[in-house]
Amino acid sequence: MAVAERRRWWQPVDAIAACPPHPSTRDAPSGPPDPAARICQRWTLVVVCLASALLLFNVTAPNVALPDAGAALRADFAGLQWVLSSYALVLAGLLLAGGALADRYGRRRLFLIGLAVFGAGSVVCLVAPSAGVLIAGRVVQGVGAAGLFPAGLALLGAEFAGPARARAI
Repeated sequence: MAVAERRRWWQPVDAIAACPPHPSTRDAPSGPPDPAARICQRWTLVVVCLASALLLFNVTAPNVALPDAGAALRADFAGLQWVLSSYALVLAGLLLAGGALADRYGRRRLFLIGLAVFGAGSVVCLVAPSAGVLIAGRVVQGVGAAGLFPAGLALLGAEFAGPARARAI
């Protein structure tokens, strides 16, 4: 394989790059999707559903770990409340901005950036030595989730058409 032909880590693999045009574009053929389009639709649906489930799980899961986290970090009641609320507050506050950014810079790009930001926030939460750092990590997770949620729905809306879109969403 020549140097120019090597695939870089940020470039899509051949199977994904071979996806046909989205149903929302003018170049898309009319009629039922071909098998390659169905594979792309399934992968998009799986990835968006897993990401959305992870984000929703992140709202409720800290409630279970709160007593142990509070004891380990020596956090008071107010700090524990901020651990729970910071994610939801930032997510709710930036959700509309996330949708606008997805429209402006691209659904897929914002989805991947949101996923990376959410992952970085999760790492910060994982290694947090204090309640303040844990709260900061939860805020970063909320910023990433605010990009993931609207971009994921927009990806589904662009990938599916007609009744299939209603089923996917």
